[in-house]
This record gives sequence, C-alpha cells and structure tokens, in this order.
Amino acid sequence: MQGVPGVYVPPFKWSVYVESIPVGVLFVVNIAIGWYGMQLIDVPMFFCLRRTTTILTMVGEYFLLGTQQSGLVVSSVLIIMAGTIMAGYTDLGDNLIGYMYTFMNNVFTALYLNVSRRFSDRTETKGFGLVYYNSITAVPLALLGAIVLGDFEKAAQYEHIGNPLFWTALIIASALGTFMTYVVFLSATVNSPLLTSITGNLKDVVSTVIGAIAFGDFVATPLKISGLAVSLTGGGAFAAIKFLEKAAVKSDKEGAKSSGPGLDSALKSGTLETELALKPAQVDLTAGAATSAGVGGGQGAVGV
Repeated sequence: MQGVPGVYVPPFKWSVYVESIPVGVLFVVNIAIGWYGMQLIDVPMFFCLRRTTTILTMVGEYFLLGTQQSGLVVSSVLIIMAGTIMAGYTDLGDNLIGYMYTFMNNVFTALYLNVSRRFSDRTETKGFGLVYYNSITAVPLALLGAIVLGDFEKAAQYEHIGNPLFWTALIIASALGTFMTYVVFLSATVNSPLLTSITGNLKDVVSTVIGAIAFGDFVATPLKISGLAVSLTGGGAFAAIKFLEKAAVKSDKEGAKSSGPGLDSALKSGTLETELALKPAQVDLTAGAATSAGVGGGQGAVGV
C-alpha cells in the first residue's frame, strides 16, 4: 500500500529477528504487568500514574538514543510529574502494591519504546515489519505464560464463553489491539518515543473521564482532581511546545532552501575550497601569459 507509512512486511532474516527479541520480550512483560496494575487501583488513577512514563521515556532516550530535549520540554514533563504526585499522594499507602506494579509498567513501557526505536534505526524496519518481528517472539511467549498461569482453564470456565456477543467483542478488541500496536511502533520510529508517550497522555484525558464515570471505585477529592488537572495541563503544554519546535525547524529549513547554499553548505560540499584553490592558479596563468607577451613584444621590436 503506497502512501501509507510502514504498510510493508519485509522478508524474514535471522539477524533481524535476533535483534528484535528484546522488543518482543519487553512487549509481553509490559502488557502483563500493566494488567495486574490496573486490577489493583482505580482506572483514573492508573492512567494518571501512567503519565510518569513520559519522564522515564525521556531519560531512556538520552541514554539509549542520545537524544536531549529542550528546557521547555523538560519543564512540561516535570509539570506532568507534579500533577501525578498530587493526584496519588492521598492513597499511596493504601495501594502501594498497585502503585509499584504500575510504576514497573511505566519502566517497561519506556524501555520498550526506546528499544523498539533503536531496533528500527539499526535494521531499518518500520511499521508492520516491527509488528511482524515482535509477534514472532511475543505470541509464543504469551502462550507459554498463559499455560503456566492456567489462563486457558480460567477462560474455559468463563460464564459467557458461549455467548456470540463475547466473541464479537473479543475479536473487535483484538483487532483494535493489533492496530494500536502498529500505530505505537510507527509513531515511536517515525516520530520519537517521547512524543509517542505524550500523545498517549493526551488520550488519557478521555480515558480518565470515562473511567471516573464508568467505574465506581474512583473517589473524587480536591487534591486528586487538582492533580489530574495539573497533569493534563502539562501534557497539553508538551504537545504545544513540540509543535512550535517542529514548526520552527521547518521554517528554518525552508528559509535555508530559499536563500540558496550558504557558507556552511559551500564548505561542506568543498565548492568554496575548490574556488579558492583555482583562483591563485588563474592569477599565475594570467601573469605568465602577460610576461610571455611582453618578452615576445620586446624581441620583435629589437628585430625590426
């Protein structure tokens, strides 16, 4: 499919697969820990705590990819962190295990995003290629985990296992999960792991509201509401800052193109050095020609 980024499955290569194994392992561990964390704390707080992934992703980008963010970007990430701490401070002691699971989920998410970007840069694998290699490792590993934990027996005893609506919902959820995995991989490789993490935070605006309405275990307190608001504000600030930074870079590139190659371009291409090297040679040739003409002219005058 031309025009759609990453919609291409490359031929299998053992060297690429071996490079992709850490991505698949981190993917499965990340999902498993996330599910356990979501069972232990309320949904709005889970999404609020998940926003701490951003600062972990930023640290991972620095150490694994060598990417350094601007001061404004770091400030917006710190605002997100401050809001998260505010929202979760009141019930940290009551849900310490759930908070620990969620924090580990954030660590593995940050690792998984940065390692997938590094794998993509090293192997030039994008989009569905990432999903393809990820699945080769993740599917057998997930099946093994389900067998060890007895998930197949639990599924067989589920009271709605024979309900067509259950299977319809399961198929739709699986299809959406596959599409989301593709989009996350694509965003992490085409944009950056940090930007992918932040767009997930903006998605949490809707998820937090829906979770608070749909689930009865969310207790609204002034500190929780304030913390959620501060955290979401930080996410919006980050998005605005990154948009302005990209616009500024694009404007600079367009200005450079319209003004033509400058001194830096000439030096990089070697054009300026070539011109400077030729000019003295041209001067020497001109002087030599003038000298020869003068000598020849004098000899002619004497002979006459």
